Amino acid sequence: MCPHPVGQNRDTPPEFVLRRVEQVQRAQIVLGLSLLHAVPLGERDAPRHPLPYQWIEVPLFGGPVPGQLHDDLAGDGTRLRAGTENVAGIVGFGAACELAAGRLRELAPRLAGLREQLERGLRDKGAVIFGAGASRVPNTSYFAFPGVEGETLVIELDNAGFAVASGAACSSTSTEPSATLLAMGVAPEVARCAVRLSLGKDNTADEVAAFLRSLENVLAKLKRMTAMAV
Repeated sequence: MCPHPVGQNRDTPPEFVLRRVEQVQRAQIVLGLSLLHAVPLGERDAPRHPLPYQWIEVPLFGGPVPGQLHDDLAGDGTRLRAGTENVAGIVGFGAACELAAGRLRELAPRLAGLREQLERGLRDKGAVIFGAGASRVPNTSYFAFPGVEGETLVIELDNAGFAVASGAACSSTSTEPSATLLAMGVAPEVARCAVRLSLGKDNTADEVAAFLRSLENVLAKLKRMTAMAV
């Protein structure tokens, strides 16, 4: 079973993943697919490809955190899952789905517009945008500035007040470049520079502009540091 967040521009456009899904299924390998980032933003291509396992994560679109509900309402003191279904979590999941569905029509186009504003600024500064032009969730951009290590950029942007990531949370302990980017043919030296930024429902165009200004300052600082080292 191989989880992979379909639709998110963290590593791949979804059609790349779905082509691999078809290849795996033809080999009669049991496959599970994560829709945890696709469903909250209305991008759910995977059901066209029947799979034995698909899963999503409710907190990503405003639902209750299952572990917290279990500990408070269904736990037995051992922090192990009890036999009784998490009724409150199930109800919360349904409510979160209903609320998310009601805002999709407005939210997805607005986030896509903010991402386009972001990526115009990134391209102007020399960034490579992974998955550009592909069908992808509208709120996330995965990019690289060749020659600028992703981890270094993450630290500098964090110091400037912006939270970005250099890879998936499930591989945060590894400093190796994304295996998926490498499989897509991205050069290792570019993959090491990859950074992901996600926009939320409360972000604004002014905040995107502020990020781009801070990024320009960070890049200039790193360029000066490189020149001094040489």
